[in-house]
Amino acid sequence: MYPILLILHKLLMWAVIALFILNIFNFISKKSSNKEWDNKDTMLSKIFMIIFDIQITIGLVLYFLFSPITKTALLAGKEMMKNSELRFYTVEHIFTMLIAIAIAHVGLIKLKNKEKSVDKYKTGIIFFIISFILVLSRIPWNRIF
Repeated sequence: MYPILLILHKLLMWAVIALFILNIFNFISKKSSNKEWDNKDTMLSKIFMIIFDIQITIGLVLYFLFSPITKTALLAGKEMMKNSELRFYTVEHIFTMLIAIAIAHVGLIKLKNKEKSVDKYKTGIIFFIISFILVLSRIPWNRIF
Protein backbone atom coordinates (compact mmCIF):
# COMPACT_ATOMS: atom_id res chain seq x y z
CA MET A 1 0.00 0.00 0.00
CA TYR A 2 2.86 2.39 0.84
CA PRO A 3 4.38 2.42 -2.68
CA ILE A 4 0.99 3.04 -4.32
CA LEU A 5 0.12 5.91 -1.98
CA LEU A 6 3.57 7.42 -2.37
CA ILE A 7 3.31 7.35 -6.19
CA LEU A 8 -0.17 8.88 -6.00
CA HIS A 9 1.13 11.55 -3.60
CA LYS A 10 3.94 12.40 -6.03
CA LEU A 11 1.60 12.54 -9.04
CA LEU A 12 -0.94 14.70 -7.26
CA MET A 13 1.88 17.06 -6.30
CA TRP A 14 2.20 17.98 -9.99
CA ALA A 15 -1.56 18.48 -10.27
CA VAL A 16 -1.52 20.78 -7.22
CA ILE A 17 1.40 22.77 -8.65
CA ALA A 18 -0.32 23.08 -12.04
CA LEU A 19 -3.60 24.17 -10.44
CA PHE A 20 -1.80 26.70 -8.23
CA ILE A 21 -0.20 28.24 -11.31
CA LEU A 22 -3.43 28.11 -13.31
CA ASN A 23 -5.44 29.81 -10.56
CA ILE A 24 -2.81 32.47 -9.85
CA PHE A 25 -2.42 33.37 -13.53
CA ASN A 26 -6.18 33.34 -13.98
CA PHE A 27 -6.60 35.74 -11.05
CA ILE A 28 -3.80 38.03 -12.27
CA SER A 29 -5.02 38.16 -15.88
CA LYS A 30 -8.65 38.76 -14.97
CA LYS A 31 -7.77 41.37 -12.36
CA SER A 32 -5.53 43.25 -14.78
CA SER A 33 -8.21 43.23 -17.50
CA ASN A 34 -11.01 44.14 -15.05
CA LYS A 35 -13.09 41.08 -15.86
CA GLU A 36 -15.97 39.99 -13.68
CA TRP A 37 -15.75 36.94 -11.46
CA ASP A 38 -17.62 34.09 -13.14
CA ASN A 39 -18.53 30.42 -12.68
CA LYS A 40 -15.27 29.35 -14.33
CA ASP A 41 -13.30 31.12 -11.59
CA THR A 42 -15.38 29.45 -8.89
CA MET A 43 -15.04 26.02 -10.49
CA LEU A 44 -11.28 26.34 -11.02
CA SER A 45 -10.79 27.37 -7.39
CA LYS A 46 -12.96 24.50 -6.13
CA ILE A 47 -11.16 21.92 -8.27
CA PHE A 48 -7.85 23.21 -6.94
CA MET A 49 -8.99 22.94 -3.32
CA ILE A 50 -10.41 19.44 -3.81
CA ILE A 51 -7.15 18.17 -5.34
CA PHE A 52 -5.10 19.93 -2.66
CA ASP A 53 -7.31 18.40 0.06
CA ILE A 54 -6.90 14.93 -1.45
CA GLN A 55 -3.14 15.49 -1.63
CA ILE A 56 -2.97 16.48 2.04
CA THR A 57 -5.18 13.56 3.06
CA ILE A 58 -2.93 11.07 1.27
CA GLY A 59 0.08 12.74 2.86
CA LEU A 60 -1.45 12.39 6.33
CA VAL A 61 -2.28 8.73 5.71
CA LEU A 62 1.30 8.16 4.61
CA TYR A 63 2.64 10.06 7.60
CA PHE A 64 0.55 8.38 10.30
CA LEU A 65 0.10 4.88 8.91
CA PHE A 66 2.66 3.82 6.31
CA SER A 67 5.80 5.93 6.19
CA PRO A 68 8.99 4.12 7.21
CA ILE A 69 10.56 7.56 7.71
CA THR A 70 7.96 8.46 10.35
CA LYS A 71 8.42 5.11 12.07
CA THR A 72 12.20 5.60 12.13
CA ALA A 73 11.80 9.12 13.48
CA LEU A 74 9.50 7.99 16.28
CA LEU A 75 12.03 5.36 17.30
CA ALA A 76 14.81 7.95 17.22
CA GLY A 77 13.00 10.19 19.71
CA LYS A 78 14.79 13.48 20.39
CA GLU A 79 17.67 12.44 18.16
CA MET A 80 15.31 12.81 15.20
CA MET A 81 15.71 16.59 15.36
CA LYS A 82 19.47 16.25 14.83
CA ASN A 83 18.95 14.28 11.61
CA SER A 84 18.06 16.74 8.84
CA GLU A 85 16.25 14.20 6.67
CA LEU A 86 14.12 12.84 9.50
CA ARG A 87 13.37 16.36 10.73
CA PHE A 88 12.42 17.46 7.22
CA TYR A 89 9.83 14.71 6.72
CA THR A 90 8.48 14.41 10.23
CA VAL A 91 8.31 18.09 11.14
CA GLU A 92 9.10 20.63 8.41
CA HIS A 93 7.31 19.02 5.44
CA ILE A 94 4.06 18.11 7.15
CA PHE A 95 3.62 21.25 9.23
CA THR A 96 4.48 23.61 6.37
CA MET A 97 2.02 21.80 4.09
CA LEU A 98 -0.71 22.00 6.75
CA ILE A 99 -0.08 25.73 7.09
CA ALA A 100 -0.11 26.11 3.29
CA ILE A 101 -3.46 24.37 2.89
CA ALA A 102 -4.93 26.37 5.76
CA ILE A 103 -3.82 29.61 4.08
CA ALA A 104 -5.31 28.48 0.75
CA HIS A 105 -8.62 27.62 2.45
CA VAL A 106 -8.72 30.93 4.31
CA GLY A 107 -8.01 32.73 1.03
CA LEU A 108 -10.82 30.88 -0.72
CA ILE A 109 -13.26 31.72 2.09
CA LYS A 110 -12.18 35.37 2.10
CA LEU A 111 -12.52 35.77 -1.65
CA LYS A 112 -16.00 34.23 -1.56
CA ASN A 113 -17.00 36.92 0.92
CA LYS A 114 -15.81 39.77 -1.32
CA GLU A 115 -18.42 41.50 -3.43
CA LYS A 116 -16.25 43.16 -6.09
CA SER A 117 -14.50 40.94 -8.62
CA VAL A 118 -11.28 42.91 -8.36
CA ASP A 119 -11.22 42.25 -4.60
CA LYS A 120 -11.84 38.54 -5.16
CA TYR A 121 -8.93 38.31 -7.58
CA LYS A 122 -6.63 40.35 -5.33
CA THR A 123 -7.45 38.15 -2.33
CA GLY A 124 -6.93 34.98 -4.36
CA ILE A 125 -3.59 36.22 -5.66
CA ILE A 126 -2.28 37.08 -2.20
CA PHE A 127 -3.37 33.93 -0.39
CA PHE A 128 -2.61 31.48 -3.19
CA ILE A 129 0.87 32.91 -3.81
CA ILE A 130 1.75 32.71 -0.12
CA SER A 131 0.45 29.14 0.03
CA PHE A 132 2.26 28.23 -3.19
CA ILE A 133 5.59 29.56 -1.91
CA LEU A 134 5.20 27.50 1.26
CA VAL A 135 4.42 24.37 -0.74
CA LEU A 136 7.38 24.87 -3.07
CA SER A 137 9.69 25.47 -0.11
CA ARG A 138 8.99 22.06 1.41
CA ILE A 139 8.66 19.72 -1.54
CA PRO A 140 11.43 17.10 -1.30
CA TRP A 141 12.79 17.94 -4.75
CA ASN A 142 15.53 15.32 -4.47
CA ARG A 143 12.90 12.55 -4.16
CA ILE A 144 10.16 13.49 -6.59
CA PHE A 145 10.97 10.80 -9.14
